[in-house]
Amino acid sequence: MFRGHLANPFDSLRFSHANFNTFAERHIALLGSFNGSAELLAATTPIVESYKLLLTDMSSHEGRKQAKTVSVNELVKEIKKYISRKGGVVADAFPATSPTYQEFYPHGRSEYTLAAKKNIQVLVERFRDACLNHQAELGTDIGTKMTDFAQRLANTRKLQIDNVGNVKDKSSVLDGVRKQLAKQMYVNLLTLTLKNIDNTEYVHNYYDTSMLKHGNRKNGAEPETPQAPQA
Repeated sequence: MFRGHLANPFDSLRFSHANFNTFAERHIALLGSFNGSAELLAATTPIVESYKLLLTDMSSHEGRKQAKTVSVNELVKEIKKYISRKGGVVADAFPATSPTYQEFYPHGRSEYTLAAKKNIQVLVERFRDACLNHQAELGTDIGTKMTDFAQRLANTRKLQIDNVGNVKDKSSVLDGVRKQLAKQMYVNLLTLTLKNIDNTEYVHNYYDTSMLKHGNRKNGAEPETPQAPQA
């Protein structure tokens, strides 16, 4: 009977983190404007500030993660292009049917051009080792260049993976603070409803209901506007 009235409406809002932060900031601004409660304002403001700081930090980490992804992608392209160019040098030095040639291309030259990021490091190191083992025929430049590529790729991939891990960790913390904020906003809703028990419509003054109308749709459904519990 009371299930629909007792559920926390702010815990199920289909807002992005950015929109939920805006909704919460407007809520505390309205609390101050409409003399809601100094106690509620004091309890809510620190959570909103923590949420905003985490959101900003998360955005910064996401930007760094994207930058590292671009760096890895560009480096992989550069490596593939270099190995492709040097294919002729290897072919001139060693017949395609020879065991030495197979050290470079055990599965054909296309293995390098089609390589994914998950296995490119292994292929680069294999090509590097083959170049170093046959410097007498190929010269030292190829081996030196491939050694540099292998190290740069390993370092760049590590930075990318570390940044992905940081973003996931930050995301988990952000979700936790959001739940805490949703809980405090529900406490505020209940408290304000009791304070205005004879005029519960007044409680809408403390929330930006326009965001609820336009920002909480899912699959074409009408938004669910948080309603004050009814007596």
